[in-house]
Amino acid sequence: MSDRTLNKFTSKIPFLRAGGIAGITIISLTIITRLTGFLQPLEWSILDLFLRSRPLELTDDKITIIGINETDINNSPSYPIPDRDMAVLINKIQQYKPVVIGLDNVRDKPVEPGHKDLVTAFKKYPNIMGIEKVIDNGSETILPPPALSADNLGFSDATPDADGKLRRNYLTVPVKEDYKFSLSLRLSEAYLNRQGWESDEGIKDANTIRFTKESKSVELPRFYPNSGSYVRTDDGGLQVLVNYRNSQKPFHKLSLTDIKTNNFSQKLITGKIILIGITSQSHPDIINSNAVKNNVINGQIYGVEYQAHAASQIVNGVLSNRPFLNTWTEAGDYLWICGWGMLGIVLSCLSRSPLKNLLSVLLGSIILIGTSYALILFGWWIPVVPALLVFSINGIALTAFYQYDRFLRLQIEERRLAIVQAFDAIHNSPLQEIALLLRELQGHNLREVEVIDKIKHVNTEIRDIFDRLIEETIEHNNVFYLGEADESRSIKLDLSDPIHQLFAEVYEQTIIRDFPHFKTIKIPIVNFKLLEEDALTIEQKGQLCRFLEEAICNVGKHAECATKISVTGEEKDGWYALKIEDNGIGVTSNARNRGTKQAQSLAEQLRGKFIRKSMAPKGTLCQLSFPIRQKSSFFSFWLANR
Repeated sequence: MSDRTLNKFTSKIPFLRAGGIAGITIISLTIITRLTGFLQPLEWSILDLFLRSRPLELTDDKITIIGINETDINNSPSYPIPDRDMAVLINKIQQYKPVVIGLDNVRDKPVEPGHKDLVTAFKKYPNIMGIEKVIDNGSETILPPPALSADNLGFSDATPDADGKLRRNYLTVPVKEDYKFSLSLRLSEAYLNRQGWESDEGIKDANTIRFTKESKSVELPRFYPNSGSYVRTDDGGLQVLVNYRNSQKPFHKLSLTDIKTNNFSQKLITGKIILIGITSQSHPDIINSNAVKNNVINGQIYGVEYQAHAASQIVNGVLSNRPFLNTWTEAGDYLWICGWGMLGIVLSCLSRSPLKNLLSVLLGSIILIGTSYALILFGWWIPVVPALLVFSINGIALTAFYQYDRFLRLQIEERRLAIVQAFDAIHNSPLQEIALLLRELQGHNLREVEVIDKIKHVNTEIRDIFDRLIEETIEHNNVFYLGEADESRSIKLDLSDPIHQLFAEVYEQTIIRDFPHFKTIKIPIVNFKLLEEDALTIEQKGQLCRFLEEAICNVGKHAECATKISVTGEEKDGWYALKIEDNGIGVTSNARNRGTKQAQSLAEQLRGKFIRKSMAPKGTLCQLSFPIRQKSSFFSFWLANR
């Protein structure tokens, strides 16, 4: 990193310190708000939006839904659909050899006529899975069909989030000293077993399920109380986040009437997972979800469709590497949030323009949202809302704080510069005149009339300096006033001119001033090379002109017997040297007067060097040198344009 870039960056450190406490406070408050669960609904909504905004997937050809719709119910002699009709349906489906049939329909009591026929079908076919409700969440439990064994049962319980939307799927729940398995897990396991996969306990997490086949292994990511945006959520049993399938037609659908009338293709049954359930709005079995689009009912899907999504994500996650929904650790989540918050602090500090700051925050927000969306495509759900909050608040709100802090600092700096400029103006002209007058008075070289004239001249100059400083302020410091050669004219330089031209004008107007030792100079050498001045501010250009004026004036006051003066500005090895040299009697004092202190302060600002010394055999050298060439880098370019 170049010196100039480093200097510019370190100059921002006071702003970083000033806004750091406020920015960290905002980060802390956002984290505390998140820990209370207040941000959960927003984060859930963003998750749903991302899931339904993904590229469309193909229809899952491993699952077919047979829905009992309005037409089927209207054509039935009664509702619920009699057991005989269900038995006929099952017997006909079994002719086409499905892998497994999931009956997502309550059959805890006989529905005559035909109950014996349904019991016979249950006992005849071992690939039928019925449902029960086992989780005590205040709702009525439902017993399983009595004719099915425990291995042919799966619970259909589901617990929605606080906003009523279903995003988690139970796979197992503990019941007394045993475990119950969900319908979606039963169906998935039956299908995967047919493909040669076996289920086992996890390796990374012994409390989850792992499917293995030869050297292959797929472990289901378990839900924890604080997974993703969740806060202290009940993670009882084994739960996973549901990665709903995003498709215009997630699954093939048939109706009870389609089966009765043979209006279907055998391919939709053979070797598939078959799910039978209600798809009627008059007798709804529905769950709420905004993660699935193109629903028949806005924001809702049928319970049998939910079971299909839950089974599909397991089967396709194992067989096709379709991503499950994973989350970072809590530490990872909060590091991500804090990182974006700190980026907002730095951004608000470095931005000079509120418009640029707003555009930068907008671009950063787009990157944050885009990154989060891209990670969803790979199955990773990361915090979006809290990261976006701390980044945008710190990036925008702190800008006002920084602007105010910068405004106060600029006011202080402007007052300091005004004082320095006032003193420099007085020092380089009236005080020079007074010093010369005192020297001449000590030598008794002046008559009373001459003394009075000189004092009047100094008095006029001091009064004129006030008017000059006012005018410089009005003209936004783009002008520079030289000490006058006589009272009849005012010498004003435009600091927007090239610096080498300003140097030449300063020399020309200063060398003609009425100092005694200018009169003995016979050989003037003046040469100012072109200087690339991108690194110089208007204030620094003015200070360099003031330095040059002071150095030349010193020759006129102190260089006794000088016959030669050399005033040059040259570039060498990336440095620019402004030199004033004479062949007078040389430096007679080592005292650090105002002019020397002023030159040393300027050298420090420019990260350069200042020397003033006697030369052999006689003469004085006054030189100010500073670096002008900087190594380019992307960072320095970016920082320079902030």
